[in-house]
Amino acid sequence: MNNLKDLALLIAVNCVRNTVLEDFHTEGRLSDDDMKRFNKEVSNKVFTFLHYLIEADEEDKLAFMQAMSMMYPSNWDTPKFDKDFRNAVKKIKEQNAEHR
Repeated sequence: MNNLKDLALLIAVNCVRNTVLEDFHTEGRLSDDDMKRFNKEVSNKVFTFLHYLIEADEEDKLAFMQAMSMMYPSNWDTPKFDKDFRNAVKKIKEQNAEHR
């Protein structure tokens, strides 16, 4: 992974695209064109979000977080660790240990 653009794509595909959304696409509720538009929008938003968090100056970062906080999802469940991600990390660590 070379930069924020790569990181944004990894987050978009692993945290958004490879979810129940993929089931909707597979079932035909979303067309290929819908998915392309969605993927591009999510990738751009994640990239921009990461830019403001990591690369922007402090004034822009604070203004960005104020703007984003206006849409805070107060009625959503509190996030928890994703078991599939944890299992993937465990599996990779085991594979890496076998190759040492």
